[in-house]
Order: sequence, then structure tokens, then C-alpha cells
Amino acid sequence: MFLESILSELLSADQLETVRMVISQLNLLLSLVNGVIDIGAIEQNKFEPKPVMFKPLEVIHFIKAMFQMQAQISGTTLNSLIVTSYSIKKAESKSEN
Repeated sequence: MFLESILSELLSADQLETVRMVISQLNLLLSLVNGVIDIGAIEQNKFEPKPVMFKPLEVIHFIKAMFQMQAQISGTTLNSLIVTSYSIKKAESKSEN
């Protein structure tokens, strides 16, 4: 991205990361505003739901980064653990005894 290459020359790595986070938060705000507009369509019975593809892990990382930035500003340390794999165990039936 052209703008990012210019910013990377003008800003430190920390400043650039902050700018990226602000841009992400502005995009999130824009999606919320668009949601409000959709609420207006619902009230007018003109809303047509459409499926939206998203990656839950990306949302989780975004939220983590947002809280981490706020923690750094306040001088707090934020620790987190995101488990990306899991297993499901089938419960044993009592009738098998």
C-alpha cells in the first residue's frame, strides 16, 4: 500500500503500529455506523439480510490488539492466551456398562 510505505518512512515502528490500530478501529466504527443504517432499513421493513464471511480468529486478534494498545497507554501489562486448536471427546454412555 502506497500510504503505508510513506508512513513507514516517516514514523517509528511503534507509531506505525498505532496508526494501523487507529485505522482498524475507524474501519470497525464505519461498520458499526453501517449497522445503524441497516437498523433504519429494518424499521422501514426494507432490510434484506446478506451473509457476511469473516474469520473469528482475526476478530479475536483485533480485539486483543485493541486492548493491548490501551493497556500500554495506561502502563499496564496485558497477558492473554488464545487456543487455536481443540479436541472433542465423546462422552461414555452409561448403557455400555
